[in-house]
Amino acid sequence: MKTTHSHIKMLIICLILGVLAKAQTTLPQLGKAPIKEVIAAMTLEEKASLVVGGGINIPPALKKNKAFAQMVAKEGTLAANTVSPIPGAAGNTIAITRLGIPSIVLNDGPAGLRMISMFGSKKYACTAFPIGTLLASSWDKDLLYKTGQSFGNEVMEYGVDILLAPGMNIQRNPLCGRNFEYYSEDPLLSGNMAAAMVNGVQSQGVGASIKHFVANNQETDRASVNTIISERALREIYLEGFRIASQESHPLTVMSSYNLLNGLYTSENKDLITTILRKEWGFKGLVMSDWDGGKDAVSQMKSGLGVGRITNPRQKNVFGSDDFLSPSWPIYISGTGELDLIGNKKVNSYYLDVVWKRSPVEMLVHQPVPDGKQEQNFFYNFPDQIKSWTWMGMELKNMEVYVYTRSSKVVLELNGKIVGEQTLVKDNITAKFNLPFKAGTLVAKSYSNNQLTGSDTLKTVENPVAIRFIADRNIIKADRNDLSYISVEIVDEKGNVVPYVDDLEINYQLKGEAEIVGVANGNPRDISSFQRPHKKVFHGKGLVIVKPTGKVGSCNLIANANGLKGNSITIILK
Repeated sequence: MKTTHSHIKMLIICLILGVLAKAQTTLPQLGKAPIKEVIAAMTLEEKASLVVGGGINIPPALKKNKAFAQMVAKEGTLAANTVSPIPGAAGNTIAITRLGIPSIVLNDGPAGLRMISMFGSKKYACTAFPIGTLLASSWDKDLLYKTGQSFGNEVMEYGVDILLAPGMNIQRNPLCGRNFEYYSEDPLLSGNMAAAMVNGVQSQGVGASIKHFVANNQETDRASVNTIISERALREIYLEGFRIASQESHPLTVMSSYNLLNGLYTSENKDLITTILRKEWGFKGLVMSDWDGGKDAVSQMKSGLGVGRITNPRQKNVFGSDDFLSPSWPIYISGTGELDLIGNKKVNSYYLDVVWKRSPVEMLVHQPVPDGKQEQNFFYNFPDQIKSWTWMGMELKNMEVYVYTRSSKVVLELNGKIVGEQTLVKDNITAKFNLPFKAGTLVAKSYSNNQLTGSDTLKTVENPVAIRFIADRNIIKADRNDLSYISVEIVDEKGNVVPYVDDLEINYQLKGEAEIVGVANGNPRDISSFQRPHKKVFHGKGLVIVKPTGKVGSCNLIANANGLKGNSITIILK
């Protein structure tokens, strides 16, 4: 009897395994079976995962970085099994191997395929192609096509499927940090240049993505600004370039922008994605959101979006619970670029001074993150650092001090006493110290072979008392083709710039044969007018630009602010 039962059990097991094996072999495969059968065979989880994305491929050493916490696929998920092997890839879709659905690898341009060499000992290099603005200046579609061919060939050789380029927003605002990758302020030129580039790239068997659709033309609040545009301006200027590129090159994908357009996120805007792009223009490809773009997953799907939030595989139901926008302490101050608007050096510049041996050592201090905020840094950015040892209200609280040097040893002194010491290994030029703030003099000294190679000093300054002017030239031509750039500084009794003054408004008055044509500061989030005779300083500094009216003589610039001693400066007009 027992033997009979055993035989029956074995028979049942064999039947089950046979059925499973048959089912496995008869599953529809993408590219072989009709697409409807493949979709019907997908599970709900597979469908949801496919329209979200599989995360981003980052170096192992950076996976503990808070900024990447939501970008790394959770273990055991479909996304975790399909991380792209391409070093520096911006993201990928998931692979569903049982149905023959491969992962699609997406990677950035815009002036050369982005690769990074932080994946072990292998070295990766790609051609640095001219930026979009420079290429467009040629007005040569054949040149753009050939450049696209070379570009696309490298995309193909590295195993990337879609190049996230070209960027083709209108260069409306000169302060937009991505103007360099855009083609022009003219939609006709932008559209034709983009079309030629896309045709060249896609001739190599890979896809391109025209972006950022649409009206993402400024740096301030790029991810959340509500861009208000009339129907005529939208059609004739901001959409026209995309229309030309879409219809003349048929890009494989279009990427929506971060911003809202007339009250709706572009990735959630059905009129934009379905009515205009697909129905009016006949676009047949994939529309994806920008990385972490948008807010409502359901609205995105209903709008006609194909893939949203490539880098956030952990959120399949709600794409944008404002984790990207509101709680993050922005990286706009030290993220990119070497100089701010008025010519002050940023972290990148000090760092490169050391890299290129222009300076033996540079020291900066990380600005404290405001309560309720979370700093969001990426591997291509620096923490928000400035050259200051004046931190009101931070007494005895820990400050992060960064010292950059090519030397092998760093010694940190506060008020004449050694408070830190680090030895730097080969290829590491950054020493980081955690130090309780105490007013006084902070000195970083660099050594190699026990010999002092350089030093950098930061001092605590006193309260602001006055305004100081420094003109690049005190004598200029009076023919209306010359300008005088006058730096404005808030200083203490000893003449030191007070770096913590950000919200003080300076009122300017100009008398004589000249006019104020620009008033600025280095704050990239300041969107107040550049032509009004008053503006706040940023980190204790500002700028006034004076232009002659055409008459010989002089002009006198006067500045006043609440609680400070005013100042004036005379510019001679010859």
